[in-house]
Amino acid sequence: LVWSAIYRCGSCGAEISINNVEASTFCVYCGNPNVVFSRVAKIKRPQKIIPFSVTWQQAEMLIRAKIRDGFFIPSEIKNFRVEMLRGIYIPYYITNIGYRDAMEVRSRVSRGKNSETIYSLRSGYCVFDRMTTDASRRLTDATSEKLEPFNMQELKDFNENYLTGFYADVSDVAPTDACVTVYWRARSMFEEEVLKSVRGSSKQILQQYPEYIVQSEPMKTMFPAWFLTF
Repeated sequence: LVWSAIYRCGSCGAEISINNVEASTFCVYCGNPNVVFSRVAKIKRPQKIIPFSVTWQQAEMLIRAKIRDGFFIPSEIKNFRVEMLRGIYIPYYITNIGYRDAMEVRSRVSRGKNSETIYSLRSGYCVFDRMTTDASRRLTDATSEKLEPFNMQELKDFNENYLTGFYADVSDVAPTDACVTVYWRARSMFEEEVLKSVRGSSKQILQQYPEYIVQSEPMKTMFPAWFLTF
């Protein structure tokens, strides 16, 4: 559920309409950035943040270079207006998960001109360290996964000052939902690696017994991304 509220600009005093997931925004009247401290001070306040390291000018240059030579990109996109480019902090969870599974896999193996069906047994345990999942319902998982991986060496303790000059949302996804997403991602990656170890073609998992344990409470973070909207 997204609802609107009124926040007063700290620069010009104008009233700004914001929704319940925005942590920082820009005043539509004076253009100054505003950090909504009352939001980031609540329980949704992140623990860590990766600050922006690519400047607005660098982002513009990189995007223009990326789309400049595209044959089927319309000219209005190639010549986008600079105000269409925005830096946004996206809420994420970082989760450590242990995953265990045992599987029976069926596949077909060639024997000269013929082929036969074989059955393979596989089992294993894997720890997925610092698995990332987005914590914003406004961003689809398919989109957020394309932004990964982020450089975890750049993680800093959260400070509101990092938000100044950028848009930012706070999380609106429950940690329990993040754990479910992490489980399915871990399971998918585990199955992919298991099937690589099985000979033959037409591989199919007949039975499996997945188990998982979340090794630490999902940690709230904010990651940076430049968005071009057209």
